[in-house]
Amino acid sequence: MTSERDSMRPLGDIISGLFSGGHLPFSREDCLIWGVWRDAVGPAISKAASPSWIRKGRLRVFVSDPIWLQELTFLEGDIRKKLNTLLGQERIQKIEFRLESARSHPPGRPAGARSQDPAVPRGRPRSRPVWPGTENSDR
Repeated sequence: MTSERDSMRPLGDIISGLFSGGHLPFSREDCLIWGVWRDAVGPAISKAASPSWIRKGRLRVFVSDPIWLQELTFLEGDIRKKLNTLLGQERIQKIEFRLESARSHPPGRPAGARSQDPAVPRGRPRSRPVWPGTENSDR
């Protein structure tokens, strides 16, 4: 009978196995996207959106807020053309923009699902905003 420790493989063996056979598990050319992103979209967009991954010509980009999501969706064709021009070839066929909040939700629970954490406030949201100095006023 083998122990759990005997059945575990060293991390170095696993990593070297990924690169065996002379090919990488990703395209080196695809990695260039991160290097040209800011030049393609400019400083304002690069602060609000960042590429996450590319697979089979589909580039996934996470965006900071819904306003940028809508704007970038309209600009998708222009951004794609600019990226492909800077890359020197047609690497990107489609750009998918997603809200950053969609990336951060725990697996198995959809984005927007309520937390079961007792520290998270529950109940109905306030019907009107509370402005500083008006907490106790009854309009």
